Parts: sequence; C-alpha cells; structure tokens
Amino acid sequence: MAISSYDYYQAITSNNIAEEFVYDASFIKLRELSLGYNFKSLLKKATWIKDLNVSVIARNLWTIMKHTPNIDPESSLNNTNGQGLELNGYPAVRNIGFNVNVKF
Repeated sequence: MAISSYDYYQAITSNNIAEEFVYDASFIKLRELSLGYNFKSLLKKATWIKDLNVSVIARNLWTIMKHTPNIDPESSLNNTNGQGLELNGYPAVRNIGFNVNVKF
C-alpha cells in the first residue's frame, strides 16, 4: 500500500519513530600503518655511522567499511543523546610523516 510522503513523515515525527534514523555504526578502519627499513647491513664500510633506520608512518588512511552514509563513524557531537551526530566538528585528520634515526 502506497502512502504519500506527507503522511509518512508526519507519522515519523508525531510518533517519535527513531528507527528511521538509526544506522549500524560498525566500521573497519586502517588507523595506522608504519613501514621501516634498517640499513645496518649496508653500512658495514661506513665507520662513522653505526645504524640508520628510515620509516614512513601514516594515520587515518582508509575507512575500509562503514554503514553510515557521508558520516565519519568515529565522530560525535557529545556523549549523551546526541551520540552519532556529526555537527560543527573538525574532520578526521590524515597524517603522513617519516622518521630518520641515525646512530653514530
């Protein structure tokens, strides 16, 4: 049975039906990735450098799976009844950096 959009939204607001606006909040996220290489074996001839380690670090790279459309699953307006609302918050920051560790 088809109903008009007016009747549908009127029923939602007048009866406080919240199921229409509840999403499965499960997600899978690649939060941190670190790749490094130790050049110790290549530095046998260099007497003044004992060890050299280079690494790349990345955070918040990829949300692999989520069920909430256009919303970061980790965002939250507050910790009361407003949980899960994304409003006036900063977006998740993606960081990519590198480290160089040299031992003399």
